[in-house]
Amino acid sequence: PELQELRLARREFLHQVVDPESRAAELDVAQPISHRAAESASAFSRGAPVARNLHSLVDLCHALRLNSGLALADLRATRLGDSGCRILARLLADPAGPPLRRLELSENGLGDGSARLLADALRRNSRLAHLGLERNAIGAEGARQLAHLVEVSVALRRLELGANRASSEGV
Repeated sequence: PELQELRLARREFLHQVVDPESRAAELDVAQPISHRAAESASAFSRGAPVARNLHSLVDLCHALRLNSGLALADLRATRLGDSGCRILARLLADPAGPPLRRLELSENGLGDGSARLLADALRRNSRLAHLGLERNAIGAEGARQLAHLVEVSVALRRLELGANRASSEGV
C-alpha cells in the first residue's frame, strides 16, 4: 500500500494508508520511507527546537518526495517556524515534489515571511488544493500575498487563515 496521509500534528507520529479496497490501515513507518527518514520525522515531531532539527525536516522532505501517493501532510503545532517553512516551500515549488492535495501548517509561528515563501512556491504548484495556516503570526502583508495566490492558483481552492495577526485590510 502507498502512503496517502502523514500526520505529525502536535508531535504525534501517525501514518495512515488506504489499501486498494479503500480500507484504512496503520502502517509501520519503515515500510513506505527509509528507517533514517522515519527516525528523523519522529525526532522532529517530538518538539525539539527547530534549529537543531532542520536536518530532520530535510530528511522528512526527501521521504515525502519519494511517496508518489501522498495527499495529506498534517504538520500542525510541530514548531516549524519560518526556517522550517523555507524548506517546505522549496519542496512545494518543486515539480517533482509530492502530490500533496492538503497541507496543514497551523500553530507553527509562521509570519509574513513564511506567507510570502508559501505564496511564491504555490504559484508554481498545480496540486495543492487546501492550505491550513490558522493560529500563526501572519500579518496584513502576508495575508495579501496569500489572498492574491488564491486568485491566480490553478489548484488552491481553500485557504484557512483564521486567528492570525491580519486585520480585514490584509485581505
